[in-house]
Amino acid sequence: MTILTTDVIDLIGNDPLKSDVSLVMTDHLTWDNDPHEHLYLIQEKLNKYLSYIESGEFSNSFPHFIEKSILIELVLKFHPPEHAIVILGKFSEIVENAGFKFVWRLLNTTDEYFNDTQN
Repeated sequence: MTILTTDVIDLIGNDPLKSDVSLVMTDHLTWDNDPHEHLYLIQEKLNKYLSYIESGEFSNSFPHFIEKSILIELVLKFHPPEHAIVILGKFSEIVENAGFKFVWRLLNTTDEYFNDTQN
């Protein structure tokens, strides 16, 4: 699945050694055509993820993760332009205010995470 499929959680990841469970959004789109539409698609998918978490559906489906913090991770195939990075930082603030974490990273980079304070 990708950001084009807003009604599906793309991937759920759990490392038993970490305190977070990751809900992963995958984005294969380039930023060449319409960056504003691209950001809108990310926002729509993110809203669905937040709804899934806040409604209790996630904890009902995965009760064994109830003690873990929730991390929403956006994995991008292509590096976003600077103005999109600023908006992704705003997304991070919104998610943090909801009580969760949001980071983004580029595909094929495992340890390099970005949020509103890193880019």
